[in-house]
Amino acid sequence: MALLLLAPGVASAFCLYNSVNTTANVKVLGGDFSSSVSTGANACCHWSNTDCNPAGTQGAMLRAQFEVGTFNCVVSLQAGGYASVEQEDRSHLRLPPNYYCKSFTHDHQLIYQSNYGVGFTKRDVRFLVTGDPQYQNSGDNIATNKTLSTMVSAITHNPQIRGMVVAGDLTQNTRTRDEFAWYKSAISGMSRFVYDGVGNHDQHEATFAQQFACGLPSGMDSACVDRGEIQNDIHDRKRSTVLSLHGNPHYSWDWHDIHFVQLNLFPGTEASPTRPENSPKDSLVFLMMDLAFNVGASGRPVVLIHHYGFDPLSTGEENGKYWWTEAQRVAYWDAIANYNVIAIFTGHHHRGPGSPFQEFFYRPAGRISGPERFHSFVSGAAISGAYLDAMVDDTALSLTQMDRHGTPTGMFVQIPFKNLALNKPATQSSLLNDAQAWKAVDGNTDGVFPNLSVTHTLGAPQDPQPWWMVDLEGQRWIGSVVLHNRTDCCVERLSNFKLMVSADGTAWHEFPHPGQAGTVTRIPVRRTGRYVKVQLLGGGPLSLAEVQVFE
Repeated sequence: MALLLLAPGVASAFCLYNSVNTTANVKVLGGDFSSSVSTGANACCHWSNTDCNPAGTQGAMLRAQFEVGTFNCVVSLQAGGYASVEQEDRSHLRLPPNYYCKSFTHDHQLIYQSNYGVGFTKRDVRFLVTGDPQYQNSGDNIATNKTLSTMVSAITHNPQIRGMVVAGDLTQNTRTRDEFAWYKSAISGMSRFVYDGVGNHDQHEATFAQQFACGLPSGMDSACVDRGEIQNDIHDRKRSTVLSLHGNPHYSWDWHDIHFVQLNLFPGTEASPTRPENSPKDSLVFLMMDLAFNVGASGRPVVLIHHYGFDPLSTGEENGKYWWTEAQRVAYWDAIANYNVIAIFTGHHHRGPGSPFQEFFYRPAGRISGPERFHSFVSGAAISGAYLDAMVDDTALSLTQMDRHGTPTGMFVQIPFKNLALNKPATQSSLLNDAQAWKAVDGNTDGVFPNLSVTHTLGAPQDPQPWWMVDLEGQRWIGSVVLHNRTDCCVERLSNFKLMVSADGTAWHEFPHPGQAGTVTRIPVRRTGRYVKVQLLGGGPLSLAEVQVFE
């Protein structure tokens, strides 16, 4: 059909604008309207044209879709209005731009924005996790259907939720015409928000009869087994967030400053000797390459997803049949030991509502690098009616186990993040009495000065611009800095200041804070640094109860 190129805000037509740095494919769902739109251009259609607006009225509500590379968004669109795809710069994270969509009425009133955190300075990443939907052609799929339906509904009605992670075993028998079709139906309409992977049940090798069935007419092909089709569907799907590294089947993406990697079966370079039919498809190689390229030495938080975990079933402790070997887990440890892995989500073990879901990946014998352990979580089997509601903010990872109806089961885990400034060397520009700089990194947030845990500098003219500084003793990813003010008096002294971050103590990146700080003030940083400094722009004095630095 013919398309028009018009200026923004033309009320007689709806327009789709491309404001990103590459070509976008645009279309209106349910109508005969699609176009490839170059950077800075648009495609429009008169609202009365029933080919692109079946209702034929200016106020009709349509759905517009934008696709850019691996990105896909769908927004509500008024037939007389307009929508656009735009981009968010992420160069400070060493990442390519992320994309988001907006739509407006003809008089420029915002209808919808698919930002999911775009432009937010505060880390506030919420997502849902499950594993093992395991749709089966001969069995009960009631629990799975209800669990996925509840999760999809939560994403639909709560824009704070970024997406839904699935840790493998989408099917029971790798059957694509019924089992996998049922899975796709369950996430239909919201599949762009689903970050799924394959498990061992999605890797069955087809017999001759099952291969033959794939070529039969619809209705006669239910026995078709095609593991390649499942893998390709996951690979080809465009999602609501730009992928950072797009492999097949492995891939990674970033929500805010957190890096996620979907590794499918397990991190490895070859199949386990006891399961030669289940290949990890060089996922460990993918992981090493991805982390080196997308995370590097930044210290950014990392979340990993794979099917086999550290539960007794996966390791073979439960029945003597291991799914991956200790040697493979040691190689995995060596690959991630020096990264800031805050969570590993796994599937395989069908834990239901009320079951403990936390496991640990302990440092293997003979290894000295990395922490004592990484936190791992069995995602809750959809087939058993369980999933996890995850939230990551500046200070902690919080996980709530939910049942199939979306009701908390009472099982909850919170992992606080480490305060990087605790007990680290601190200095300040001057000193009043014994209110030394180290008192702001002693772990005590008490802001009452007589209780002896508050710093204090001199003021002008002795100290015209007082400052306080902590040395983290190495380059670290700094997610945010939390300042605790004095509380017994003089709270207004912490006003009109700047937070400063430096890698070498010479070149500084500044975060100005005009006006008075509160009792507790959180300042997003999102960059690597070693030194953190607070400096008043006026004469002071400067008092701090505590300074906390979180990854």
